[in-house]
Amino acid sequence: MRDGADCIKFIATGGVLTKGAVPGNAQLHEDELRAGIEEAHAHGLRCAAHAIGASGITNALRAGVDSVEHGHLVDDEGIALLLERKAYVVPTLAAIRCIVDAGDDAGMPDYVIRKARAIAEHAQSNLRRAREAGVRFAGGSDAGTPFNYHDAYAVEIELMQTMLGMSATEALAATTIGSAALLDRPRGTLGPGDVADLVGLTSEIESDARAFRDPAFVVKDGRIAFERTR
Repeated sequence: MRDGADCIKFIATGGVLTKGAVPGNAQLHEDELRAGIEEAHAHGLRCAAHAIGASGITNALRAGVDSVEHGHLVDDEGIALLLERKAYVVPTLAAIRCIVDAGDDAGMPDYVIRKARAIAEHAQSNLRRAREAGVRFAGGSDAGTPFNYHDAYAVEIELMQTMLGMSATEALAATTIGSAALLDRPRGTLGPGDVADLVGLTSEIESDARAFRDPAFVVKDGRIAFERTR
């Protein structure tokens, strides 16, 4: 808080990139998470949990977390808790997909490839079940992980459609209105008095999943941040 943080992220399970970490294993007990989350909430901070494995997801949700980052191995209990607590899932589909698609010759350690492939086998079906049950999703790509670039966020919106079965409009809403609601920020809508953030596209999103990749212009805070010249 001293340095301006407004969100605390708890590492509730192991991850893909850390050697020796097991994504399916819980790393913090429910009472440990609750102590941190209650303290953060008391100071008005949002709380996210890095949680891939089912037990870590349920621990974090029972402890009161606002969002589950990743959630790839969520089970029926986790889905029920997400609905009960009205928490969000930020699925970060590109984080796993980019590693798997890069393959064995991309220079990543074997343990990273192995873990990413194991998670990818289950992520789509688990997260589809969560979406079909009515779980709330927000956008986030985990950019900065291998081959997952900050300027390629459009890939995440595409994967929300192809992997989770969302329409383009639903995926767009998750990454704008949903993300703004999760972060409690006045963003994601265009109306009188709203912040003028918008992207102009050259094709209709429902007929072209890749429409977000090549914007004609980007307006940020009412100013043109990018305009295609060709």
